[in-house]
Amino acid sequence: MIEEEELTSGASLKKRVVSGVLVLGVRKVLSQIILTGTNILLARILTPSIFGSFAIISFIVLTSGLIVNFGLGPSLVQKEGKVKLKEIQAIFTLLLVASLILIIFIYYLTPTIDVFYKGQLGQDGIFWLRLFSLSVFFNHISSISVFLLQRKLEYKKLTLGEILVLLTTQSLAVILALSGYGLGSLVTANLVGGFMGAIVFYLLSPWKLGLNFSYRNIKRYIPFGLNYQANSLIGAVNGSVVPGFVGAVSGPKAVGFVVWAGGISQFAIFPFQIIEKVIFPAASRAQKDKKLLKTLVERFVKFSAMLSLPLVAIALALAPQIVVIIYTSTWLAGLTTLYLSLIQVIFILLGAIFVDVLFALGKAKEVRNISLFWAVLQW
Repeated sequence: MIEEEELTSGASLKKRVVSGVLVLGVRKVLSQIILTGTNILLARILTPSIFGSFAIISFIVLTSGLIVNFGLGPSLVQKEGKVKLKEIQAIFTLLLVASLILIIFIYYLTPTIDVFYKGQLGQDGIFWLRLFSLSVFFNHISSISVFLLQRKLEYKKLTLGEILVLLTTQSLAVILALSGYGLGSLVTANLVGGFMGAIVFYLLSPWKLGLNFSYRNIKRYIPFGLNYQANSLIGAVNGSVVPGFVGAVSGPKAVGFVVWAGGISQFAIFPFQIIEKVIFPAASRAQKDKKLLKTLVERFVKFSAMLSLPLVAIALALAPQIVVIIYTSTWLAGLTTLYLSLIQVIFILLGAIFVDVLFALGKAKEVRNISLFWAVLQW
């Protein structure tokens, strides 16, 4: 069995949650400094079309990756009781095989994808799309260690790993962009970051590597995992309005503006993103103690709104000045998109809290149905 500290008692769980929020606060500040600084530099070096092309490539690969992860990682976090090594090895084996099959599938399907985008990806985009598919393999390798750390609320180790990977990825992207690699700078940097993440997270949360093809050892994880995955896929379909519909109709440049606006709006709610990291694992550990769970949810909502909504208001008021001074007038054409994105995150903030709590209670099917309804409305 994988050794775990018992976190079901109220005092122990509250202490770990508070500690986790503080650590994640430091992590978010550091990561936001890295992301904001490097993204401003990249926005000044690269064009909206390049950002849009990378957004389309990322959407295709990462959404495909969702299809073959079967929600098994979150199932590890949500599961009550101990987790056996054989179960972890079985999950790892399934993810490994599925990712290799997906990489081959994307390689042969890429020309058809380019046709869907009316040839706007071009040969350059086809090459980088095929190469970026390798990120699914790296992500699946590192995901086991990441989810085990989340399960134990080991946020110090998670923070260390994430900051190292992020700093490497973003720094390399800027260096390659300055060297004139364009779209390749973003793809290459993220691939290197994914490879590094697989190594770093395994060192931070090691487990005995091994292959296990026994379905019996993952059977208990499948029901929750598939419903969790279905919700993620519905979310991906919902999000595909931008890289899918907008990309096909208006081209990579339009996608670039939408993704850029989304990045700024996410910065406005970064205090909430700190808190959100602990909601699912903390609520999962407290699912049997309804009084404790109620207290946690009330505090999550209170502090998320108190810390994030004022930043959203400031961003709405100063949006034109922020765009011209920081990103240059090249991005002014996306100002309306930025306003809409900032308004949208208010609803995303509140909805995400309750979605995480429902997942923690094992109600993945209900979340799936809600997400499906929302996706239909958006499309």
